[in-house]
Amino acid sequence: MHPGFDRRSTSDPVHSTSTTNVLTASSRGLRPSEGFISLGDEGQARLVRMAGNITVTLRDQASAALVGVALSSLPLIVDMHDVTSIDDSGIAFVYQLATVEAENSRPVVLRGAPAQVIDMLADLGVLDRFVVSA
Repeated sequence: MHPGFDRRSTSDPVHSTSTTNVLTASSRGLRPSEGFISLGDEGQARLVRMAGNITVTLRDQASAALVGVALSSLPLIVDMHDVTSIDDSGIAFVYQLATVEAENSRPVVLRGAPAQVIDMLADLGVLDRFVVSA
C-alpha cells in the first residue's frame, strides 16, 4: 500500500465505496470537499477535466461527460492534474471512458494522473486501455 493511498480492496470498481487520497496534486482554490468533472475541447480532441475531490456526488457531471464522449468522434484526453482525491466511483468513471473509447478503437490519453491512480488502474488490470502522459 502506498503512502496516502487509502483504498479498501475491491475487484469491482463500479460498486465500491473506498477512497484513494491523492497527495501529489493541487486543486487551485477548491475547498477540500469540492470537485468537478467537465467536458470541453482541446484542439482536435475532447477534454475531460477532473479536479478536486472526485466522489460519487459528481455522478451527474460524470454522466453528462460520458454521454458527450460517447457522441463524439474526436480522441479523448482525461486531465487529472488537479485531482486531490478520488473514490472508486471516480476510478469507475475513468474506466467507463476507456470502455467507450475502446468500442471505437481509440485509446484514452490519461494526463497528469497521480501515481496512486495509475497504480489502482494497474491493480484492476485496465491500465493498458490508457496512454499515460505527464
